[in-house]
Amino acid sequence: MSAALRIARLELRAWRNLDAIALEPHARFTVLWGDNGAGKTSVLEAVGYVARLESFRGASAVRLVRDGEPCAHVVALAGVQHEPPHRIEVTLEAHGTRRVRVDERRPPSHRAHRARFPTVVFQPVDALLAVGAPEARRHWLDELLGLLDPAYATALEAYGRALRSRNRLLRRPEAPDPRALDAYEALLDGAAVVLGRVRASSCAWLGPSIARDVEAIAGEAMRIQVRHAPRVEPESGALRARLAASRELDRARGFTADGPHADDIAIEIRQPRGPVAARHHASQGQRRALGIALRLAEARLLERRLGTMPVLLLDDVSSELDRTRAARLFGLLDTLSAQVLVTTTSPKHVPLDADALWVHVRDGRLVERTSRSP
Repeated sequence: MSAALRIARLELRAWRNLDAIALEPHARFTVLWGDNGAGKTSVLEAVGYVARLESFRGASAVRLVRDGEPCAHVVALAGVQHEPPHRIEVTLEAHGTRRVRVDERRPPSHRAHRARFPTVVFQPVDALLAVGAPEARRHWLDELLGLLDPAYATALEAYGRALRSRNRLLRRPEAPDPRALDAYEALLDGAAVVLGRVRASSCAWLGPSIARDVEAIAGEAMRIQVRHAPRVEPESGALRARLAASRELDRARGFTADGPHADDIAIEIRQPRGPVAARHHASQGQRRALGIALRLAEARLLERRLGTMPVLLLDDVSSELDRTRAARLFGLLDTLSAQVLVTTTSPKHVPLDADALWVHVRDGRLVERTSRSP
């Protein structure tokens, strides 16, 4: 039986635009509210950083240190329910050096640390995740599967190395050595089989979860299906044969066109005449619900595979939904065991009936905390 990860305490010094703060999040829901630029997302980012060892906003370590300060310091007490929490300490120097300790020891690896302290982040840009370019969905699935499956992570890295090497050969002014192309194409083929098969089985599991949550949030019947849409079927020898046949064309292009790096994670709406792409036929509200549903499916898969329900970090999620859909979302979240931290510009945008901690953030400070919605 799975347990849920909990952040019991968070302490920040010289982090972003924040004053020195200490926060003990509610076991279930913590709502950080305040004007844009007040520091709400920076608090969320700090929680994400100690768990993921990177900024979910893509910021470098240097940008996370408050201007004029030599270093930023983050301490979190985190652990699964009913067990003593672990102490995670992160120090970021202004020149870029980072020191991470968990219970006074260095984490064995980035991947092991993230699996031990899983989090799922929703940002407003995720409203486009389900309906935007295939690259975003591939990256989302690759990150998730790389965390859960070491063999997948190894295959993805091997595929990337071989792909870069083949592309370098294709771009040379002289004709590439066929034996070198043979070698790289064999490597690409072997890795592609692993990637394609894991992607296909994972999409088969994620699809029903996404479909249920979209319907729960949108409040309307949407027959969603999610499937792996490969450029080349993940069968031994299939990609190798395709690449051998397309060498001259790829050389004219200057890159390798076919393979898992060009796959899509197709999200479709089933209709009487057949499935249609959600990116072309979903309404604005349905697109937003889809983006959130993908993140909830991510959380459910992490719980299933790791045995731990991750902490959910929802940055301004209410701006992507009308009040009715927002109420359905928070009703759905209340059925999960997850600890949820959410930011908003106004408490009225978070129609939450469950027990919660409401924290007013203003000018980088936590100025008010209450157990009732202000």
